[in-house]
Amino acid sequence: MPTDSSAMRFRCVLAFAALLIAPLALADVVQGVVTPGGAEVVIRDAGGKEVARVAAGPFQVWLPTGSYEAECLTAGKGRKIKVRSLSQPTSVKIDCR
Repeated sequence: MPTDSSAMRFRCVLAFAALLIAPLALADVVQGVVTPGGAEVVIRDAGGKEVARVAAGPFQVWLPTGSYEAECLTAGKGRKIKVRSLSQPTSVKIDCR
């Protein structure tokens, strides 16, 4: 049978673990591929602020949870793709053709 001090210790450990895990629910990895070769993409948040810039090929960025827009800057210039960052890893393919 647990004593009061061991129960308190368990609650403290549980609270500390919750503090460590909480930021993981606020952002996560968005990974994918930008095609064709030579393409360049800028990722903007809902306010239009640039949060990442990626070149052709595989990419991986850490974004806070929310909606984003990827815009092709070179091949397929002006093409926009909606991207969502969830509280779990997300994969996208950005085709700028």
